[in-house]
Amino acid sequence: MGVDMISRITTGTPWPDDPTEWNPVGDVLFLADEDGLADTLRPRLDAARADTRRVHFIRGVRAENGDEAMVNLQNDPALIEAELDRRSNVALVLFDPLSNYLGDADV
Repeated sequence: MGVDMISRITTGTPWPDDPTEWNPVGDVLFLADEDGLADTLRPRLDAARADTRRVHFIRGVRAENGDEAMVNLQNDPALIEAELDRRSNVALVLFDPLSNYLGDADV
């Protein structure tokens, strides 16, 4: 479902509930933790005919010691906010899966 949403947003393709109404084209900020970009996500996006130039991935955040760590919504909200400020046309922020980005939040 997420890949279909990305394709529709990045190409302006109509949503199923109104197949005659084309939509404004937008960008997607995609935080994907479990699937590889080259071997899984990109082929899925290509198969769905998404405009991959409009899909922006965040894979991790650079820690103070130089290591890369996973984005954590409790600790790194400024990172997401900065990306949204930098990209004025983001229509969707997708976390896949959301539970991997919640840190120690009790859900």
